[in-house]
Amino acid sequence: MAASEPGKGLARNYAGYLLIVDDEKAVRELLSEFLTPLNFVCKSCSDGKDTLRQLGLIRADLVISDIRMPGMTGLELLRTIRQQFPDVGVVLLTAFGQVDLATECMKAGALDFITKPIDLKKLPATIMKALEKRQALLDQRSHSAKLEHLVQQRTTELEQRVAELAAINRLFRQHLSQKSQSEEKYAQMAQQLRSLIDHLNGLSEFKQLKGLLVESPDATSPPKPASGTGKDVGDCGNLPGGSGRESNPPPRS
Repeated sequence: MAASEPGKGLARNYAGYLLIVDDEKAVRELLSEFLTPLNFVCKSCSDGKDTLRQLGLIRADLVISDIRMPGMTGLELLRTIRQQFPDVGVVLLTAFGQVDLATECMKAGALDFITKPIDLKKLPATIMKALEKRQALLDQRSHSAKLEHLVQQRTTELEQRVAELAAINRLFRQHLSQKSQSEEKYAQMAQQLRSLIDHLNGLSEFKQLKGLLVESPDATSPPKPASGTGKDVGDCGNLPGGSGRESNPPPRS
């Protein structure tokens, strides 16, 4: 069942919603009768168990509890309230002279402590101070929650930006890798083209050289035979074994 409070749905017109806890009925009635005319809404509980049940039903601002009670002590109630109802403030009633116990209660999270016998003149100021401290803690908690939410939101946005940058970086590296491969491929093609050009230049020089050889005969080639009757080479008949006329034999005596 959801917790309720007086005047729910209307503007709050009371100083605070108080839960007074004491195993002595006279103390509960005394505090309720004194604080109600001072614009406090008061509800009484006789023990810690009933207090926790009431806190599940109402939106109390402050619990004023005696420390020494049968069953659950005020200190145990304080620790349980801090765990289950952290928005509820606690003020504890201690016997006069229990300084060590009061110090332990403050360390456990009590907003303040009131010594018995209760000084009613100082009680309203003590309660208002406790309510102010509670409100300050709530404001601080709310501010911290907002900051935490903002930090979480900014962290999420930053993680998204980092992921986007990582994706861009991967694409950029991929582009550089492809560009490097393309440049290497282009370099190989350029080298092949230069080799082909060098080869073609060699063929061109060879053709030019061949053309020169055709136009200018080599000096080692045999000369062509000269035209004529063959007399230039002498009278073949005068040669031994020649084919010319034989000379007349000398006359017999």
